[in-house]
Amino acid sequence: MVFNHLYAQKIESHLYDHDTLIYDVDSNLYKVENLGDAINSAHVESGPRISPDGKALYFFRIDTTGVNKHKTQAYTSDVFVSYFNDADSTWSEAEDLGSPINTKHGSNSVQAVVNDGDKLILGNVYMKNGLSKAGVSQSIRRGDSWSFPEEIKIKGLKNEGRFSVHMTNDEKVIFLSLQNKESVGGLDLYVSFLEEDGKHYSHPLDLGPVVNSPGNEATAFLAADGKTLYFSSNGHRGRIGGYDIFKTERKDSTWTSWTAPVNIGKPYNTADDEFYFSVPDKGDYAYMTHHFTTSDGVEHSDIVRVKMTEKPTFALTGKVYDKISGKMITATITLEEVGGSVSSSDKTTDSTGYALSDLPVRKKYKYTVSAPNYIPETGEIDLSAVGAKTEKEMDFFLAPDPKLNLTAFIYDKDTGKKIEGHIVLKQLPNTPMGDALADTTNGYQKTLKPGKYEFEVHAEGYITSIETMDIEDLIVVKDSIMEIRLKPWEVVSFDIENIFFESGKANLLPESFPELDKLVRVLKDAPDIKVEIAGHTDNVGSESSNERLSQNRAQAVVNYLGQHGIDQKLFHAKGYGETSPRATNATKEGRASNRRVEFKVLEVGNGVKIHKEEGNADYNVEK
Repeated sequence: MVFNHLYAQKIESHLYDHDTLIYDVDSNLYKVENLGDAINSAHVESGPRISPDGKALYFFRIDTTGVNKHKTQAYTSDVFVSYFNDADSTWSEAEDLGSPINTKHGSNSVQAVVNDGDKLILGNVYMKNGLSKAGVSQSIRRGDSWSFPEEIKIKGLKNEGRFSVHMTNDEKVIFLSLQNKESVGGLDLYVSFLEEDGKHYSHPLDLGPVVNSPGNEATAFLAADGKTLYFSSNGHRGRIGGYDIFKTERKDSTWTSWTAPVNIGKPYNTADDEFYFSVPDKGDYAYMTHHFTTSDGVEHSDIVRVKMTEKPTFALTGKVYDKISGKMITATITLEEVGGSVSSSDKTTDSTGYALSDLPVRKKYKYTVSAPNYIPETGEIDLSAVGAKTEKEMDFFLAPDPKLNLTAFIYDKDTGKKIEGHIVLKQLPNTPMGDALADTTNGYQKTLKPGKYEFEVHAEGYITSIETMDIEDLIVVKDSIMEIRLKPWEVVSFDIENIFFESGKANLLPESFPELDKLVRVLKDAPDIKVEIAGHTDNVGSESSNERLSQNRAQAVVNYLGQHGIDQKLFHAKGYGETSPRATNATKEGRASNRRVEFKVLEVGNGVKIHKEEGNADYNVEK
């Protein structure tokens, strides 16, 4: 395994040797701790891997007292574990993990702690005869014991030297430090992915020349954000010691595109060597191996941890504006932890804006910015990588939530008095939005979004009106009063607009159907009436042919109404030909005006016939 050759007894005090060091970096105080005699011994301790919950620390200890078959010094390593005691904030005396994790021969090491602490990723492949070979294994916790390690199968795994492994907590990604013919320098970092069968990992993929240097890269660790990779290197520039901890961030899903590695600096890195950087999910401590050489040239390593005594926090400030006017508005900013159940912060802006302070870091938040009559804005703020006190200013620009607050009143068209009725609303082309009473006090009230609408207005004893409204271009909140004037069912005459026939024939064209369908809807709400459908032509052609044409066209309209549920007995078709022109036939426009179909009420309700003259302006209905 990586650097298992480091050995020798401790003979003098060193930077991290059982002392606590307070280190000031950019005005943040860090406490660097040697984990002490409970974990560190006269032997070599290395490879710290902290469980995701931060409660268990696994590492390997190298015994420097053994000899091999050649009667030369031989070194073996075993896995130990220490548990954190919340009551007094101390670590328990390290325990030998025992069989089957530790064997009599060879080197045993924990490379990763996954599955929320219930699975250990181990160096080497364990064989039933007690020996081992190169590779990776896994052991599962079952109660208080661990299962016999089983091989993790990685396709095309080739390694010619030292070896280290890291697996993500979800077990989908493995990082490997390998040396083979494809390596850029010595040890290079590779990544392998769990395949669909759930049993094998893919061929190792080189992370590329940005991460891998001409030197050695080893002991990788991927942070909880899934993007930030920490590793030890002696080949990148900017080193403080021999092997330093560097970090890089993954740019995309290829896993081969990374930012330039950055030395994470003091106090993590020293003039000596640092390996096995490891952080629990909550990110309160960084654990690592500090390897140093004593004054007489003897190598040694201890496990240390680093904690910021000033708790990393995040403060968010800013203002909220109307996106159109640019004016500040009063809004509410809500932050909710992603995956959490309770809103973390809720703030209403004032004349100076908003300020959300002391937000816990190492988390992701969903933000919502909302204000009455505005479209809410949502997004995410990722604080998983924040490691110090940080402030950020974010201004928001909310777009108005355009709507029309409509109040509609119905009036008698003749008297001008308010009347009570019903309005049936539909958003065009064909989305019903219900019906409601329009009384004489409060009218009909409705809030409308941008769009096109149709109002079908009913009142007893009045001709149903079908009104349309186009507010597609509405971009603000607007209040509007609508006045709808209905004509009583009495003597009335009007043109049926937008009626089209084939030239010189009585066949209705499809373009006529929408207007005729509206007329059907009006008539279904009508009282007992009798109606004449009157056809008129211009003077082109003979009088007799024009009379026949006008008669047939009037009858075509009557037939259409009958086919759509209107009692044809109430209707009488009458063709007047060219006898009742309304304009001169000497012009194209005049002739077009004379070609028409009229709707004439002959009798209403009690059978009293209409005696008022045709064409009286009082009988016309505006269309």
